[in-house]
Amino acid sequence: MWSGTLDSVLQVEVEGMRGRTHDKLMNKLAAARHKAEEKRASTEAKRNHQTSITEQQADYIRKTRHIHKHCFDKHYLRNIIEQHHWNDPKIATVFNSALAPIWVSNFLLHLNQQPKLAFKLFKWSQLQLLLTHTTQSYSILLHILFNARMYAHANNILKEWILILFNNNNNNNNNNNNNNTTAASAFDMLWSTRHVSPHSFTVFDTYFTALVDLGFLHQANYCFTKMKTFHVLPKTRSCNSLLDRLSKSGKLHLSKNFFYDMIGAGIPLSLFTFNIMIDYFCKIGDMVAAQAMLVLVQMKHMGLMPDIYTFNTLIDGYGKAGLLDQSVSVFQEMKNAGCVPNAGLKMNVITYTCLLDGLCEAGKMKDAEVVFKEALQNGITPNLGTYTALVHGHIKVDKMENDMQLLKEMKEKRH
Repeated sequence: MWSGTLDSVLQVEVEGMRGRTHDKLMNKLAAARHKAEEKRASTEAKRNHQTSITEQQADYIRKTRHIHKHCFDKHYLRNIIEQHHWNDPKIATVFNSALAPIWVSNFLLHLNQQPKLAFKLFKWSQLQLLLTHTTQSYSILLHILFNARMYAHANNILKEWILILFNNNNNNNNNNNNNNTTAASAFDMLWSTRHVSPHSFTVFDTYFTALVDLGFLHQANYCFTKMKTFHVLPKTRSCNSLLDRLSKSGKLHLSKNFFYDMIGAGIPLSLFTFNIMIDYFCKIGDMVAAQAMLVLVQMKHMGLMPDIYTFNTLIDGYGKAGLLDQSVSVFQEMKNAGCVPNAGLKMNVITYTCLLDGLCEAGKMKDAEVVFKEALQNGITPNLGTYTALVHGHIKVDKMENDMQLLKEMKEKRH
């Protein structure tokens, strides 16, 4: 009897516990559902509110043609670019405006610390919207990219900018002076926006080098004057590049003047600098100045040593000037300095050919044949220039039979 009553009591208790647990669970579910509904409603309200604000700001931009300072903060702009939300009402309104190129500059400044996003915005607006960027936008982006060491992108943008600037000048039939002004104006814009990356001046040296690489030699030379004024001088390597291009392009007077400008500006001179100038003076036949350059190179305080190119250029220069004694003297100086074939700074086929050319031009064939034999004994393989010099020399002294022997040797060498 008691057993049955106990079972009934326990069963009632279990059912009660089960009911209370079920009620608690249902209450929790209801509370969670209610909280989720509140959160969803709150999110929807915020979204509607933001949409309303966005539409108001877009309408403000359309009506006033100005961007309110709260329209685009860094995070909002970053999200648009990262998520490719180019159809966002505010951004779309801005890019559909005639003032879009100007506003891009502001956006780039907002993205100063996000160089990849700045580059993405710049290229998207350029390629998709066919937007023509201002010089200020180019300049700001260049500072951002150089500061971030995105050199490949920076160099491409820089050369693109330069070509656009000078192409516009050419289309307008502007002369070289206007191109100089354009180059200086671009530098001024880079200088005026330097606050974007105040610790990086690489952009100025690279701008100078880009002008040289693209063949705007007069403009690079003109820009050098601006750079001296603002004390942001290009590197020795960059200056040598312009010096070499000026010399090789036949602008010899500009080459000489720029060399003196380098000295005046305090640009450290390298062996390559002196080699260019030795070649320059040899081309114009001023061997006194060429020898003076060699003397400068050999001064201890310069910390430089002439190389094979230095000596070869002087031997050739003296030979073409008809100063054979000096040509032979430089050749002997190489020997005395230990410049023997296959030992350190070795004499090569160009060394012997330069000397042979001078001797043959003067008709000194006996001396030329001695030098030729020495070259062969030292393991030097004659090239076409070597044989050409000898053939011309024999023609001068009417020794055609020697030419036939040389032609035979040339054929044998070829096979």
